[in-house]
Amino acid sequence: MKTSLRLYVYTINIIGLALVAYSLQQFPKGFFLDAVIFIVLAGVVQLMPVALAKQSWVSVSFSIAYASVLLLGSEIGVLTSVAIGLVGSTYPKRLKPHKVIFNIACLAIPAYISGEILHLTLESGMFWLYEFLLVPLLFYSLNSSLITFAIALTTNESPGRIWNENYRWPMLNYLLLAWIGIGLYRAYEVLNVLGLMIFVLPLIMARYSFKLYIDQTNKVQQHMESLQTANGMLNRKVNEVAALQKHALLMGTSLNLESTLQTVFARVSDEVPYQALYIVWRSADGEHFEQYKVNELFDVELDKSAEVDSSIAHVFESGKRLVLTAREQTHVKLLCPMIAQGNVQGVMALLCPRDLLEEIDSSLDVYVSHGAAALSNAFLYHRLEKVANTDNLTKLYNRHFFARKLSEMRQAPHVPNTVIIMDFDNFKDINNRYGHHVGDLALHYVASLIRVEARVQDIPVRYGGDEFALLMPNATEEVGLIVAARLLEQIRMPVELDGHLLSISLSFGIATCFDVNCEIRETVKQADKAAYFSKASGKGCITLYSQIQSENQPVYTGTSSSIVPRAEEVESRRSITKGLLHALKARDVVTYNHSIQVATYCVWLAQHLGLPPEEIERVRFGALLHDIGKLGIQDQVLKKAALLNRAEHINMRTHPVVGHDILRHFGTVYDSILPILLSHHERMDGQGYPHGIEASKLDQAVRIVTIADAFDSMTRDSCYRDKLPMHWAVEELRRCKGTQFDPELVDHFLEVVQKHFPDRWMDQGEISDPALVREASLQ
Repeated sequence: MKTSLRLYVYTINIIGLALVAYSLQQFPKGFFLDAVIFIVLAGVVQLMPVALAKQSWVSVSFSIAYASVLLLGSEIGVLTSVAIGLVGSTYPKRLKPHKVIFNIACLAIPAYISGEILHLTLESGMFWLYEFLLVPLLFYSLNSSLITFAIALTTNESPGRIWNENYRWPMLNYLLLAWIGIGLYRAYEVLNVLGLMIFVLPLIMARYSFKLYIDQTNKVQQHMESLQTANGMLNRKVNEVAALQKHALLMGTSLNLESTLQTVFARVSDEVPYQALYIVWRSADGEHFEQYKVNELFDVELDKSAEVDSSIAHVFESGKRLVLTAREQTHVKLLCPMIAQGNVQGVMALLCPRDLLEEIDSSLDVYVSHGAAALSNAFLYHRLEKVANTDNLTKLYNRHFFARKLSEMRQAPHVPNTVIIMDFDNFKDINNRYGHHVGDLALHYVASLIRVEARVQDIPVRYGGDEFALLMPNATEEVGLIVAARLLEQIRMPVELDGHLLSISLSFGIATCFDVNCEIRETVKQADKAAYFSKASGKGCITLYSQIQSENQPVYTGTSSSIVPRAEEVESRRSITKGLLHALKARDVVTYNHSIQVATYCVWLAQHLGLPPEEIERVRFGALLHDIGKLGIQDQVLKKAALLNRAEHINMRTHPVVGHDILRHFGTVYDSILPILLSHHERMDGQGYPHGIEASKLDQAVRIVTIADAFDSMTRDSCYRDKLPMHWAVEELRRCKGTQFDPELVDHFLEVVQKHFPDRWMDQGEISDPALVREASLQ
């Protein structure tokens, strides 16, 4: 109890007890029998309160208390109020002692004050006004105000609001009861106890008649409410049936799996009290399960690796509905079997309010059965459509589906679109040497690599017996070239099939449709022609249709002979580099930004050294692509937000070799910068990687990139540390002169840095872990 409330209650209790003690002391012995009659009668009548509207009630005992004040004075009025307070505090619920005393005090204080005011105004000419209106109003107002302030101190609400909500309505009733008390007083004056009985007994009978009337009214009201509830339930059922019929029609109008699922998940109408959460469907083989749900945008999401918990497995086995608790007991989750063709094909999870669980059985059965039939048909159609559009051996799309997609793209053109045609080299030799079974395994292996390297939106196709195609919507020529280069890298690795070690080779042709007027079917022919040129030029290489100069001259053959003229080689290098950098940016923007900055440092240093323009250009391209091999590093290593462990260091150190192998497949375009990619982590003391060659034996471009790479790695924010102050990076370069870096080039590089960053040259800062400096320089 709060201090203010405690102080208020104790004050009222003390005043009330003092008045009770005073009234007992001043008890008029000459009116003992009369006083006892009024006190007992008030207690008895208090047991019979009368219910009113707005969840309130009054007691006729107030009439007797007021009559005792009028007839016997304020002291008897106090004692009569004590009897009323005692009965009201113990029936029907017994209150704690301090609350009992408070209730008595809240009646005794108004009774005493009212009696005193009546006594003072007895000789007044306006006594009737006090008797009939002012004093009863004061009695009621004092009593309700004392209680209101106690409630306000308890709940921290406004006293006016509490009084208005709880006591305004009963006020008129209590004024009427006061006039009844005046009648009791007059009857007692004339006929004594007989008059009191003559007046009270009809009053009690009237009270019971009124109670009977109230009870009958409540029963009629409850009956009306039950009729309204039944009528509302009937209307809801009618609406549910109409909505379910509409839903059934919608589910039966489409065989498209996604639209059918969206219709099943949609709320039929606001009248339907349940909501679909997810559906677990058994695959055609009966061994796998797929879970479907819709997101906020109402797109269907599929989880093929959904684990079937014990409750769902139970529904699959028993074919009976299961009810689970959800949302803190207010709702339940229903697991309903979806039975189609006599078998449980799936389980639908629905959410519904617990209090409506008994009302939805019939509509729920209709909803689930319609959903099961529609989904069963949609899944069957989906499987048949998949069989019709899929090559049985490779599980890629077949040529029929490819032709249909080309027609769709003609009707709704969007560019650029790229097509890659891949022709299996020497496939007939594999069949003749190892048998058709191994040949089928080789086709399946190549198809699996195509699926891995293709983007999500790409369409991999078995174009012919030993030909494959990859349709790439919204893809530039550079993107197609990157995908083809990655695929070529994977294909060239020997593979063991059925105990035979095979070297597989593919010839690639790439063509791109650049504008809306381009005919996509013509693009396929161009890619086919480019693949023919690759096959005619030695096989196992990539040809861009856009770069074909004559019918016997592919662009990228993988050989060392110079096929493209010098000017066009430079242009090809720029175009391919742009595409490779876009791929790097999409994979890891930090490495992309690092490569751009390293190239800037290298160009500054090369210009400072007075190198010829051709060499500066070679250094620039080498620096731009020096980390392109990180495309082959796993994300958990490349983007790890902590220092790398030993195994991860070994993995990271493979990126020079991976980058070298990627660019090696572009023929002579990148021959001049391949040494930079392969050796930019070698050291002067021969302790670098990947081959441990002394950097002094490598050309100057490699050593330039090595210094710029280490410096930018130290002064750039990393996913596992903040950037180091430039002062620390400068000191690290100086410390590693002659061991890790070329000492003469370090001095020239520091002059360049000081020239371009004079304000940061002596940047000071503290590093909590100096090992981070070594970690950064080794990256």
